[in-house]
Order: sequence, then structure tokens, then C-alpha cells
Amino acid sequence: MLSDANINNKSEISAGEERVLKDLISALKNKTAAHAYIIEGSGGASRLRCAQTAACSAVCRNIGTDLLPCMKCTDCLKVISGEHTDIKIIYPEKESGKARAEIKVDTVRNLRKDAYIMPAECDWHIYIISESEKMNVNAQNALLKILEEPPENTVFFLLAPSKELLLPTVVSRAQCHTLGKSSTEEIYNIYKEKFPGITADTLKRAAKIQSIFDKIELDESEIKTVNSAYDTVRSFFSEKQPLTEEYLPQGKDELFTVICVMAAAARDIAVSKKDSGAELFIFENEKDFEKAKNNISLRRAIEIYEAFSRAAERLQTAGNVSSILAELFTSVRK
Repeated sequence: MLSDANINNKSEISAGEERVLKDLISALKNKTAAHAYIIEGSGGASRLRCAQTAACSAVCRNIGTDLLPCMKCTDCLKVISGEHTDIKIIYPEKESGKARAEIKVDTVRNLRKDAYIMPAECDWHIYIISESEKMNVNAQNALLKILEEPPENTVFFLLAPSKELLLPTVVSRAQCHTLGKSSTEEIYNIYKEKFPGITADTLKRAAKIQSIFDKIELDESEIKTVNSAYDTVRSFFSEKQPLTEEYLPQGKDELFTVICVMAAAARDIAVSKKDSGAELFIFENEKDFEKAKNNISLRRAIEIYEAFSRAAERLQTAGNVSSILAELFTSVRK
């Protein structure tokens, strides 16, 4: 679960968030809001801050001249703390024995029951679904039923790294707003707060990965795989070992992380061949990097980057792992 730290500080709102907020707040104020909005891009904290600020505008009694809610009055604080009767925040929940947290169908069904009850404290029922990409298929289909016949005065904010991680049928029922890309430092600070038990070096590496693949986010199990992924980079790019399944983890989440790191390494090689002073995201050892550069041409580095990027995108959209790896191996072994 993301922390609410800094959400009630309006100075933390970025220019990209403010642009989206003006549209959302205006729609709520004029009672022309759509029944569902997807807020994608940037970091998870940024998406949550944007949705909560919009929701606060529906209850705030001290709207400023900038049209933003004060974020300090009793009603705003109830929204931020998740205690408002009519404005609810839904987070993924992790079950014992399962690797990933998810939002289940029963959770969405309960929202549907709640949505048909008239709001008690304000004009709207507002539901903020954080990490909405972690709704399982059944949950998304249950949400779709609500969006097909939405109750009056009900608004859903679906927060996700990318709308592509949601079912197309859900996306078709929502308006999409894209926030600006977060910097590596911003992502690192979010990870540092969210995962205090992971070393700073590992979090910095993970932040660099996300800054390239700005429409994905790594969870705890994936971040912990980053260091071992660097070993695979060295083996494949610097030592010219063929990529085989034995070098790749079996878990889908961990596999996704390794493939992202490999794509970023290919990116390092490609950009450095065009600009020797370019920032490197993966290679930290100069000797390993020089070996990798000498082993691979610019054209081949671009081809490998595209192959790993495609594989990462397909894994995020629940593609068949065997077919994804078969295509990947064919591409990188040419």
C-alpha cells in the first residue's frame, strides 16, 4: 500500500498532475464527470495524489483561487485517510502463500452494491482503485458490468501504469488521462518509502529500470530479482553466452524483471555507440561494458532491445510465457 505522505501538500503537485486535475475537478464541479477515468503514467504515488486531490475537490469547503482543494480541512483529511463515507480507496490485497497482491472479484462486487446506495455526505460516490492493473480478470469483468449500467453520481478512478494493462472492454468505458514521466530520483524515493527492507543499491537499479519502461512498475518480488538479472546481462552481453531458459527464472514476475533489465542493457549499448557520453542505466563495470560494446553492433543492439521490450510488454498483458520465450530466443539468437 502506498503511503499518504505528501498527498496533502499541494506544493507536491506537478505540472502534469495539475493539467489533469483541472479537467477532473471541472467535470466534478459542473456535474459532467464521466463514470470512469483511467489515470496512467508517472509513479504510483503521483497517480494516487492526483485521484485523491480530485476526490477532495468534491467535498472541500475551502477551494482556493487555483481551483484546487485545500487538502487540510476536515473533509479533505477524511478523504486522504480513507475514512470518508462516500469516497473509498481500494488497494490490492496479498493472500498468504501467493506471490502477488491482487484485487479480487468479491471486492468489486461489494463496490457495486455500495454504489447503488445514495451518497450520504456529498454529491458523489467516488471509488479510487489503486494499482487497478492488479484486478484479476473476473474482477475486471465485474467492474465492466457496473460501467455498462453505472449508478448516478458514481465515479471510478482506475490508477495504473498503463491502460494497456487493463482489459480493452474496461478501457473502452473510461476516459484516460496520462501523467508525465517520473524521474529516476522520484521513483527511487517512492521505492525507498514503500520497500524499506531492500538495499538502496538495489532500489536505485530498479528505479533506473522503471525510468526506461515508464509504463510499468516493479513490485517487491520483482525488485529483489534485479541484482541476479545483472548477472544474466554480464553473461549474455559481455561473455557472449547464449541465452537459454536455464539463465532465466521460472516465476513470471521474476522473468519480467530480467527481461526488462536485458532490454535496458541493450539500450545502453545502442545509445553509447551514438553518444559515448550517454548516461548508462545498467552497465556499472567499465570493463564489462567495453566487452559488450565490442561484441554487438549498433544495429544488433537495437534489434535486441526491441526483442526484449516486446517480450516485456507481452508478459505484462498476460501473454503465454512459452510462446513469448520462443519468439524472444529466435530474435536474440540470430
